[in-house]
Amino acid sequence: MSDDNSALTVSVKLIFQPAEEGENGAQAMIDDGVLTDVDAIYGIHVWSPGNLGEVLVSHGPVMAAVDQFEITVNGSGGHGAMPNGTVDAIVSAANLVTNLQSVVSRNVPPTEAGVVTCGTIEGGANWNIIAPTVKLTGTTRSFTSETRSLIKERVKTICRCCGEMSGGSVDVKFDEGLPVTDNKYEHHVEVVKGVGSKMNCLIKKQLTMGGEDFSHYLNNKPGCFFFVGAKLPGDSKPHHKSR
Repeated sequence: MSDDNSALTVSVKLIFQPAEEGENGAQAMIDDGVLTDVDAIYGIHVWSPGNLGEVLVSHGPVMAAVDQFEITVNGSGGHGAMPNGTVDAIVSAANLVTNLQSVVSRNVPPTEAGVVTCGTIEGGANWNIIAPTVKLTGTTRSFTSETRSLIKERVKTICRCCGEMSGGSVDVKFDEGLPVTDNKYEHHVEVVKGVGSKMNCLIKKQLTMGGEDFSHYLNNKPGCFFFVGAKLPGDSKPHHKSR
């Protein structure tokens, strides 16, 4: 406390996130002891979808759990003019991709949220050859452990059934990624809102299916992750673009 009792004197540690874009740098920092002398932690994310002068923050989940999957559709190739006797991996993969879109729309409760995205699909060698294998990769996103488990099990079931239906097989592998970024401690959210109000910032709620390794910090210490709007008037350039 200062002599005039008007302000608190505290120590502040600044953490500049290393390898946060898919490489889980936060956990490495935690393993190295970055949180041992920390009472609370706050994360700031510049956010181009938000307007300049806005602070976006919510209590509870703000960014999703992230999982990655790799699927191999196994069939039996042959000549495109003689499909009998083959198991067309491309046809099987097409059915699979379509059916995966039912995981969220017909299994996740409408009051919850989830995403299943197929990001890549690779298969085939020539225009007149029936492909023996197709590989797919993608991601699933969720805000609760129940939805996370449900999505994973339904993806596995659909893969198995699509393989059986085609007469081939489908192998699926999940890599569990980042946990939910969860502002669990409501008073920390109020601190951010209070600072934003003093700076004449417009306070808005924020929820996104993007993932963030700051989630590991929040699983170890009380704190808050919030977004600072960065979109200039008339400027709609999103994140992760060359411009």
